[in-house]
Amino acid sequence: MILHRIWHRLFGSKQEETSFYILMSFLVTFVVARLIVYLIVENFLPDIFLTIKGVHIHHLSYGIFLLAWVGFYCLVYANTAQKLYKTAIVYGIGLGLTFDEFGMWLRLRDDYWIRQSYDAIIVISILLINFVYLRYFWARLIRFFARR
Repeated sequence: MILHRIWHRLFGSKQEETSFYILMSFLVTFVVARLIVYLIVENFLPDIFLTIKGVHIHHLSYGIFLLAWVGFYCLVYANTAQKLYKTAIVYGIGLGLTFDEFGMWLRLRDDYWIRQSYDAIIVISILLINFVYLRYFWARLIRFFARR
């Protein structure tokens, strides 16, 4: 995998690389989900929404199932490095699908374009970026203030 090689040349940390995979799959999933919904709403794509007995199944449901599966998988099976990266990608996809519709499950309204969804994506992205790129900075800052 090309991302794997680039990451090891730049940074080399397995834990940070896993976080990087989560961040990238999270952001790509959010962008792709928003793009697909926009194209469907604007009639550029056919309606591919799943509806069962008149109930529209939102993609946050798929995200919740993916997050539940990843949690179960990580708790039950020992992970090798290769499985860990694949699991991180699936986790990021589940996180992206779930929090893309954060405003809907926060307000319990079928309104896809609620601002809270964007706010949640921004907050989670900032947290993941801090964990991936600024982890050592925050650790040093905490140690510095702990010594005082």
